[in-house]
Amino acid sequence: MRTLVYFYIIDNDYHCQPIWTIKMPHPANVLIDDLLKELTEILNFTLYGLRRLKDNGYVFTPSKAADEILGSYKEEINPVETFVEEIIVKGTPDDRVLHKNIGEAFRAWCRKEGHNSLSQYTQNRLIQNTKDILKMKGFTIDAVRSNGDRGLSGIQLKTFPQSNWLAKTDQEEGFDIDDM
Repeated sequence: MRTLVYFYIIDNDYHCQPIWTIKMPHPANVLIDDLLKELTEILNFTLYGLRRLKDNGYVFTPSKAADEILGSYKEEINPVETFVEEIIVKGTPDDRVLHKNIGEAFRAWCRKEGHNSLSQYTQNRLIQNTKDILKMKGFTIDAVRSNGDRGLSGIQLKTFPQSNWLAKTDQEEGFDIDDM
């Protein structure tokens, strides 16, 4: 046995238009009973929301709570975007950061932030994602090559005054984001 619940919207001419139908198996009748008890409030809430949407030119109002949830989801799916926002800043055209330093900073940042799915990021994929995100944010970056090392110009790592310091420290002592 199935229970059908129909929700209708009535326009100014008293025409009924179905806007929502729920088909539930028999065990969910308890839920249906609860919904039926609140049906008037649900309909009023829906009509109020529809009126607000119509008054706003059928444009949804941004929600801070929804934006926060979406931001958390994006960070979980692509932590590179959050890494770029937190660690990389615009520099002068003379500023350069080596690809390997971006990789080390990213891995250290991921360890600190608790991102454990680093195996999906090869160095090439990380650099490409970083370049794409920087370009979307309006950064002017160029690929550079010096002494066999590749890097990006026009950016700096936020926590270090000079990219050369990171390259030297990374080779000699190891890089740990907790030291920042």
